[in-house]
Amino acid sequence: MIIKPLPEKHTASHPTEKTSKLLLVGEGLHILSPRFHRTIREQDTTVLSNMAREEVDSGALALAINLGPGREIAGLTPWVVDTIAGAVDVPLFLSAGVMKMKRLLEKHNTKITVNAVTADPENLTEHLKTAKNSSIDIVVLLVKPGLVPYSSEQRIQLAIEVVDKALSVGLPLDRLYLDPVISCRPDPVTWKISRGTPDIEPVLETISLVKELNRNIKTIAALGSGTLGMSREKRPAYQRSLLPLLTEAGLDAVIMNCFDNALVKTAQQMKKGNSQMFEGKGGLLSATA
Repeated sequence: MIIKPLPEKHTASHPTEKTSKLLLVGEGLHILSPRFHRTIREQDTTVLSNMAREEVDSGALALAINLGPGREIAGLTPWVVDTIAGAVDVPLFLSAGVMKMKRLLEKHNTKITVNAVTADPENLTEHLKTAKNSSIDIVVLLVKPGLVPYSSEQRIQLAIEVVDKALSVGLPLDRLYLDPVISCRPDPVTWKISRGTPDIEPVLETISLVKELNRNIKTIAALGSGTLGMSREKRPAYQRSLLPLLTEAGLDAVIMNCFDNALVKTAQQMKKGNSQMFEGKGGLLSATA
């Protein structure tokens, strides 16, 4: 597949330093966590601050905050963000609902990344305009209504559409993350044969090809999405084998369990430029055996 690079002159108006570091985004502040849910319900500032510090102390360089779809909990978003931002100085990845909270975006725009919106053409332009006007980063999932891509070609076509819209509204491309979406195999037969592992090759190809569109565009992936079809006890080993492959392909950020010490150690080795392709024992095949 031939990719025509997009012009560099349309990229960031606020250039950022490019490093080889992999951004580790802690996934622990999730409404499905009983401790986090209880803390939010009780509006316990001390415990919430400590939870954020614990993630950062465990290796997280950014935090994903997921308050779920409920209106009551979502209404506490300003308090949650103010509390966490006061406790730790790291980027915060917040659900798309935060895009309606203009004051919050203005107050914390240097820390906020919206995670995530889809490539739905009906809403994407407005989302990108909000990101541009609020000077925040935004994650776009390479899916849209009626299309959940399974090939790298389909994903890259969506990526091109997203980038074109970003350029049209003037969003600096270094504020854009593309998520190729690690998903389970759609066909029941191949899903059974693969023992619940995702078809990772198109994801790796997409990550590599995105950099050919424009080197300022960032890619992100959620490791947990790739193990939803696996038994809980097999997930950690698979994730530790999957991460080097994603990093080798050029991944910029990963949402992961930062309380898994072995996984964090693997990630830290990757960000130091020691990425390697795992094969054979200990690799992707043996992780599911």
